Amino acid sequence: MFNLGWRPNSDKNIMTTLKTSLIALDNCYQLLNPQGVISVIVYRKTEIQNEEALAVEKWFKEKDDFIVQKISLSFNDKAPFLLLAALKKTR
Repeated sequence: MFNLGWRPNSDKNIMTTLKTSLIALDNCYQLLNPQGVISVIVYRKTEIQNEEALAVEKWFKEKDDFIVQKISLSFNDKAPFLLLAALKKTR
């Protein structure tokens, strides 16, 4: 389970970064069991967060062994969205 951006009601200078988020996803991918699930809530209020959001979406698209569902409860392009990715039975 990933929560990208910054923690609610916390120091806005401390947030995830594109580089560290992709490293964490790579590590998670290596440990994930068949049919395992990764959930990622993505915030994109700032340009840096938007770049991270795009990179994370691209990361999942490059992995053909995931079934990915994107859930957004708003049509606002700055609203957070949820990615749910299930690993297929075999790699």
